[in-house]
Amino acid sequence: AARGRGAGAAAGAKMPGMSPDRCLHVCMLGDPGAGHSAFLRCYRGAEGGPEALIESMVAEVELEGEPWRVRFTDNMGNTKYETLRAAALGSAHVILVCFSVDSPGGLVSASERWVPLLRAAGTEAPFFLVGLRGDNREAPDRPLCADAEECETAARLAGAVGYLESSAVHPASVRRAVDEALAAAKEFYALQWQLTPDPAYATPQRLAPAAPCG
Repeated sequence: AARGRGAGAAAGAKMPGMSPDRCLHVCMLGDPGAGHSAFLRCYRGAEGGPEALIESMVAEVELEGEPWRVRFTDNMGNTKYETLRAAALGSAHVILVCFSVDSPGGLVSASERWVPLLRAAGTEAPFFLVGLRGDNREAPDRPLCADAEECETAARLAGAVGYLESSAVHPASVRRAVDEALAAAKEFYALQWQLTPDPAYATPQRLAPAAPCG
C-alpha cells in the first residue's frame, strides 16, 4: 500500500524522516476535460476554490515502508503537448488512460484513440484504464454512464493491468486508484533495474531506467 501526500511541483512535500532518492513517473493520458486535474487535486488534498489545471506535481510517499518520490504528469492528451507526448510516455513507470464515465464516447475514445497511441509510443510501462467522475453513477439526475462491466472488458481487451474507477468527490477512491498504480509502477521500476546492463558491457542501443525526477 502507498501512504503519502501530494504537493505542487514548485513547493514539494516533505515527510518527516524521509529522504527519497528514487522516483516513479505516473503519466495521465486521455481526452482533455475528462477530470484529470480534479483527480490530482483530490490526491494532493486541495479543497475548495476553482478547479485549476495541473500539468505536473510531485508527491513523496511511502511504499512498503520505503520512501519514494512520485511525479505525476497530466494533460498529455492536450494537442499542445503532442511533441512531448512520446518522451513523457517513454519515461513513465505507469500510465493511466483516463476517461469520464459520464461522457458519451469516453470509453470508446480511451480504447480506440488513446490506447493505440500509447502502443505507438513504444512504451513497455504497465497501464490502467481509469474511469473518472464515478460519483455520477449515483447522481439523482444520473446521466447515461458507461457500463461498469463494459469498462472491465475494455481494459482486459486492451491489455491493461486492470480497470480502476474513482471520483474526486470520494477521496478514498482516488487514493485506492493511486495505490494500485504505484504498486504497478514500483514493480516496473524494479524490473527496469534488473534489466539494466552492466556499464562495462552497455551499448548505446540499450537504455537504463529513466533518470530520477526532481
